[in-house]
Amino acid sequence: MGKLKPNLKPLNGRVGEVTFYWRQGSLVARTRHNGSKPAMPTERQMESQMRWKNLINLWNAFPPHHRPQYENSRYGMTNYNIFISYGMQAEPVYLTRYEAVNRACVLNTVMLSVGTLPEIAVTHDGTAPATDIVLGGLTVDGNTTVGQLSEAIVQHNGNYSHGDVIVFYVGYQTTDALLNVPKVEVYCRSIVLTIQDGRRLWSDGVFQQGFTERGGVLSAASQVDGGMAWVHVRQSGSHCLRSTQRLVCHNALVQHYAGREAFEAACRSYGN
Repeated sequence: MGKLKPNLKPLNGRVGEVTFYWRQGSLVARTRHNGSKPAMPTERQMESQMRWKNLINLWNAFPPHHRPQYENSRYGMTNYNIFISYGMQAEPVYLTRYEAVNRACVLNTVMLSVGTLPEIAVTHDGTAPATDIVLGGLTVDGNTTVGQLSEAIVQHNGNYSHGDVIVFYVGYQTTDALLNVPKVEVYCRSIVLTIQDGRRLWSDGVFQQGFTERGGVLSAASQVDGGMAWVHVRQSGSHCLRSTQRLVCHNALVQHYAGREAFEAACRSYGN
């Protein structure tokens, strides 16, 4: 490092591979350190980064108008930010670099909704997930209307009112055969509880999957490779109240992508 006597105008900055700056009245010239390498990420940083990639791809798998939402988010926090934050508390999923770049995705028990309405309890009844929403004696079939289901829900469940909404999510774990990476397809359907709605409930296969009856309660029609959830939504003035719901998953791929072996394989794909 050399010092120059200042017989010229003040100079600061870089010229070629030399940086100039003033120190204690002298102009200092220093060559740049181009040989230094950036610090390698720690194992914890690598773990977080790989898990984020799955969560980002999972967020994008939801239909744009039916992505997870949360009540009373802190100022500056978006639904996306909150989804990622809660997602880091679910089972880990480690994607390789190739999988992440190709938008691979593994469905796990992420939080779809957080709010003040009572949670819809979901259990597996031996056939498929079933809720705690009582339907009384209603038999749901291809002729059942939205109004008939609405009347049964409001009449037999004290925490539901006309005008409330029940949102059903179903996510299917699939594989992109061309890229050979896991993919997720998420579908969403909702009904507004009103007895005046004479439309048939099962207007498509997603409605039939999420709005059937078994054992006297609202249930899923069958088990899927993926996950499901029902969310109770109510508009209260300018506020949208929601039930707290986590995706209920039946997905063997989670274990394949969650262990130490999966983590080390993902690390190697990034050259670590």
